[in-house]
Amino acid sequence: MDAHAEAELYSLPESDGGRRSPFSSGYRPCFRFDDVDNGVTITLLDRSSMDGGDTGLVSLSFHAPLLQAGRLFVGAQFGIAEGARIVARGTITVIHDSSMLVGSSSPPA
Repeated sequence: MDAHAEAELYSLPESDGGRRSPFSSGYRPCFRFDDVDNGVTITLLDRSSMDGGDTGLVSLSFHAPLLQAGRLFVGAQFGIAEGARIVARGTITVIHDSSMLVGSSSPPA
């Protein structure tokens, strides 16, 4: 699966509602941005696993890329959720798929 974007991600500690256990590349939570949820596969870029309280660089591969078409921008802040619970927060740093940029009118490839 190709990466659509990259982000800096902060994994919330368990005391703030985060996960009880670390996650690694291949983690498939829900990407929550501007009241729209989208399945995402997260690949860790600068470590082998991420614990609560860690900040790291990740790539994001959306399961339904069309849901993000024309909506993202560098600096956009989002949540990572497991069900109703936000377990991490992030900021988009790079967008690889130009169809996801705000104002884009071209459909994803």
